[in-house]
Amino acid sequence: MNFRILLRLIAFVLTFLLIFLFPWDIIQIPWLYRVLYYGIEFVLFVSGTELAKHIFAHYYRKRKNIRPNAKDNFIEALNNLHYIIIFFAVLTTILSFFDIHIIDVITSLSIVAAAIAIVSKDYVSNIISGLLTAFGRELEIGDNIHILHHKGKVHSFSLSKVVLLNDDDDVVFIPNNLVFSTDFTNYSKRRIKKTSIDFDLHTKFMRPAEEIEKFLAYALEDYLDKIDPKSIYLRIEEVKAEHVSFKFQYILLNGNREMEREIRRKVKRQIVLLLK
Repeated sequence: MNFRILLRLIAFVLTFLLIFLFPWDIIQIPWLYRVLYYGIEFVLFVSGTELAKHIFAHYYRKRKNIRPNAKDNFIEALNNLHYIIIFFAVLTTILSFFDIHIIDVITSLSIVAAAIAIVSKDYVSNIISGLLTAFGRELEIGDNIHILHHKGKVHSFSLSKVVLLNDDDDVVFIPNNLVFSTDFTNYSKRRIKKTSIDFDLHTKFMRPAEEIEKFLAYALEDYLDKIDPKSIYLRIEEVKAEHVSFKFQYILLNGNREMEREIRRKVKRQIVLLLK
């Protein structure tokens, strides 16, 4: 059995026995009784949900052949959902300390609750969008995407944001609402791992397209064992009065993030040489 699951199982069983075997009648002070009873009840609830989450995640990883502690969309969504449940459990427990039931609070403060809902609607909407994105198949951890002016690899999903790691290893936080409602390009959904580098070239530096393609392909000579030579291609995207937009493409046969960055960096330096 997984060690973490075993620890949570022990914590759950011990808390369960404590709440049912402890002689609660000996506590005569009402507020002390509420704090102890509801506090232990909260610990029981948290340990139970933690146990259920880790068991589910453990067998999910085994079924999907995911290494221990690794995360994917489903695991991230499960964790975020658990945080939401724990938040409401904490709120309910604190109110219980004062002998207040959360249903009574919502009923008696319906106007305040409505105002809070209006104020926090963007945050709630972000959470819902994040859960829908994480449980969906359009975007997964590790995918290379292009959204608005951001380009990089999806690192993780938080309750309110998608965390992106760009080519410079900068961490970019994009609100879930934006990801959910904006068109984006997911390069990782292609069966073929094609790398594209976009650039504009002023007309005063213009050369024949075949010459530019050959010039840029020179930067890939040291990596021909990792690149499909037939995939090297320069595409003309747009022609304007002052500049021409190009897309230089090649297909990586095998590679890791560090090697991809190294090749991309070398190609970009080669592009700069076009300006001489």
